[in-house]
Amino acid sequence: MLAPGSKVSQIKFSTKSFGIEAAEVAARAIENVVSSLTHADISDIIAGRPEKEVLGALQIISQSLAKAKLKALDLSDNALGQKGIIACTSAFAQQPALEELAFQNVGCSINACTSLAELVQNAQELKSMRLYNNMSDDAGAAAIAKILSRAPKLEAFRMASSRVGLDGGVALANSMATGKRLHRLDLSDNPMTGDVAESLAAMLRGQPHLRALNLNDTSLEDAGVSTIAQALANSAPELEELELALNEVTPAGAKELAAALAGKSRLQKLNLRENELEDRGVILLCGPIQSLPSLRVLDLAQNQVRRAGALAVTKAVADKQQLEMLDLDANEIPDSAIDDIKAILKKAGKASALGSLEENDPDAADDDEEEDDAEEEQTGKSNIVVDTLTELLGKTGLTGK
Repeated sequence: MLAPGSKVSQIKFSTKSFGIEAAEVAARAIENVVSSLTHADISDIIAGRPEKEVLGALQIISQSLAKAKLKALDLSDNALGQKGIIACTSAFAQQPALEELAFQNVGCSINACTSLAELVQNAQELKSMRLYNNMSDDAGAAAIAKILSRAPKLEAFRMASSRVGLDGGVALANSMATGKRLHRLDLSDNPMTGDVAESLAAMLRGQPHLRALNLNDTSLEDAGVSTIAQALANSAPELEELELALNEVTPAGAKELAAALAGKSRLQKLNLRENELEDRGVILLCGPIQSLPSLRVLDLAQNQVRRAGALAVTKAVADKQQLEMLDLDANEIPDSAIDDIKAILKKAGKASALGSLEENDPDAADDDEEEDDAEEEQTGKSNIVVDTLTELLGKTGLTGK
């Protein structure tokens, strides 16, 4: 990069820790190729440095990037906080053609998000924005939403594991309605609750090109999942990935979800792990699942599934030519049913698709049946005692009249 006449379009400084002197060398190299540079990955470049040195190094490198016409900038995995984001201002604030921006795991607090929203005024060309593992909360999400409202060409957005609640989720959903080009959306691991579903559903109905939706662990529950499912039923014909794990979905929510899956011929991944579908919910989904020709991954782990549900879904996916993974672990499937599942998949040439069953509890169903029998027996004994006492009291004339 330091050689005269060098032409470089992409740089990656990731995992190299830059002090002031190293940053100055890097800046000279960047300035030497600035006319051709379009992509800069400067993630994880300040590890183990004191704050003063960190801010100085970031500022030096960012000032050199200001002269480039960047399309993509990744500042992830740097302990930026608000001070760090301000130090990096030169790298992104005045970039007229910036298409991709990433601030993942950077300590993007409420104040940091507010500063980011003030600095990123030109978002007309922005297609991708990724934030992850920050402490942004609702107020931070509301600040990021201001950027999204200025980004009509947005295709991919991620703000996972950022403590976003209901108000922040609503703000994000409303802001993304500005555009109609969304391909990928990841809001997983945020406690938004089912009350966010109406706003998300309204936005999703206007996204005909949606390919991946990740709402894992967002506390949607049946009502929220049903609302999202209703929106997807009449939109997103190109959907390839749907993730709704850890949302307490029961058979009640499975009914609307089944309707949403019908006709999704491009769906490749369906993640419903750690819900409460039970056999009834899984069986409700089997019809639509059977009609998904492109399905590669189906995750139903930890859903209180027993024999009937496990066998039904195995038969539903056995003929999928592209099937790579059927995860039924951490359920309550009897050993005899597991043997049948393996036989079905082996006959279909898909034996390798069955995931690990190390956490499956084959005795749970038997234990529950024994408990039910014991309860029925105890109830019967109690009734006999009551009848006997009543009879004795009647003979002695002590019964109430």
